[in-house]
Amino acid sequence: MKPVIVIFDEAPHFLDHLAPLAIWLGIPLLVISFKDYTLVKEYYPEAECYFAKGKELVLTELLKKYDLILYSTFNRKAFEKEVGKDIKTVFVPHGNSDKDVRKDFQDEEMVFIYGQRMYDFLGPKNYITVGNYRKKYFAKKKYASPLSFTLKQKTILYAPSLGSFNPEVLRVPHYLNLVIKPHPFFERERRGLFTSISLKANIQVLEDYPLVYPLLEEVDVYLGDISSLGYDFLSCDKPLFFIGEEPLYSHRFGFRILEDIYKEIEGNSDSHQKERQDGYAYTFAPVPSKEHVYARLREYCES
Repeated sequence: MKPVIVIFDEAPHFLDHLAPLAIWLGIPLLVISFKDYTLVKEYYPEAECYFAKGKELVLTELLKKYDLILYSTFNRKAFEKEVGKDIKTVFVPHGNSDKDVRKDFQDEEMVFIYGQRMYDFLGPKNYITVGNYRKKYFAKKKYASPLSFTLKQKTILYAPSLGSFNPEVLRVPHYLNLVIKPHPFFERERRGLFTSISLKANIQVLEDYPLVYPLLEEVDVYLGDISSLGYDFLSCDKPLFFIGEEPLYSHRFGFRILEDIYKEIEGNSDSHQKERQDGYAYTFAPVPSKEHVYARLREYCES
């Protein structure tokens, strides 16, 4: 069995999932974006990472060297058009969110899942449970803080999903700090938004910072909608707030904001600790051994 992990596009948000996976399992990581390559070298230096220019070159090299491809980019049916039906593939989710991607999962021959919640919600045909391997990886790492606020005060992380930026968040009171972590593809939809507005001293935008768990440790409150960062934030056991008219599963872990964002954040006490802890246990199973994952992958390749 010769596995490889591949990112077929410039997708820095995949790095925080696939680079720790590559390090944990000792599998090479292949990228076709030089920007992603430099981010791996900076933030995940232990990863065995290779840069290949051009998608056609990547696919050619894969078919020559490897017999198992792990990826997050597109579904199995689309993948077969690129590499044929004979090569074995494993789909690796890049987060656990409230988005309904059940059809994509059902097209896959084998997928990694985080825990029981992903199994119940998405119903994959064949799966390997990997738990929260990212948190385990980052728990052993030390990074300089990405935040540069002058005042040390309560800090809110706003992590909107693609296409759902709420401009009301920019009216943050002076006694709070706000970190905005937009979706990596946000710039494609709202090009130049953050350069066209005057940001207050207590607002910071992190557009090219790929790390999630080190950032979550730096903030006090999470504010989002259907982003997978809400589920990641459960590991911190801190307050969560959600913007959205339609109640979702993750909203049971915190408060759903209906009117004034900061008034409701300030006015609601933190009374969802048990829901957060139960939600984390339901979402993320214990991390198995590397040997167990390899044994399951080998069984799959030989089937």
